Amino acid sequence: MAAIYSKDGRKYARVDADEVKVQTANWSSAVICMVLGATPPMNVFEGFIKRVRSHLGIAQIERMTMGLAMVKFNDDATRDQVLENGILHFDRKSVIIRPWSADLSVIRLVRSVPLWIRLHDLGLQYWGSKCLSALVSMIGKPIMVDKFTTERSRIQFARVLVEMEVTDNPPRSIQFLNELGQIMEQGVEYEWLPIKCKSCSGFGHSEIECGKQLKA
Repeated sequence: MAAIYSKDGRKYARVDADEVKVQTANWSSAVICMVLGATPPMNVFEGFIKRVRSHLGIAQIERMTMGLAMVKFNDDATRDQVLENGILHFDRKSVIIRPWSADLSVIRLVRSVPLWIRLHDLGLQYWGSKCLSALVSMIGKPIMVDKFTTERSRIQFARVLVEMEVTDNPPRSIQFLNELGQIMEQGVEYEWLPIKCKSCSGFGHSEIECGKQLKA
């Protein structure tokens, strides 16, 4: 494949699609971490991650921009285990953890959060991946379903990780059209919700504590 692509009289660099697939697969076992309301020194945060997750097998820890850090595990199964464990706490501050993805932008990483939601009393006929994805898409972008939901080994509720913008009043229920054409309502429980600043739209602090507000 040629490295240069011409269209409408303009030239563009063309990436190698096969190489992109290889590199994407290389990072599939990584997660992105962010401490809400703090940017600890990388060596301190790295020591924290190794202390609480080293038993799972860490392949690499790297600093990113805007207070983000990437932690790569040895395989995708370990990555999923880390994600399913939910929120960590560093110095009494929440650590947001989300899977690395090729379409993640830094801006979206710091403007939205992944949240585990529970769908109690959801009919088992709606536990398929397509149905669950359709339901939670009413709230945000579906990321993954936890192991117990996939295996149907815990049927009190379906548990799904969703990337979403946090508002003052996050939806507590969603409506969907069932297979009979009937409108159904499903309750939504959030395992955890972050504080969102109304001044800067950042997470982990209130408007009173906002550095942007203090400088104004």
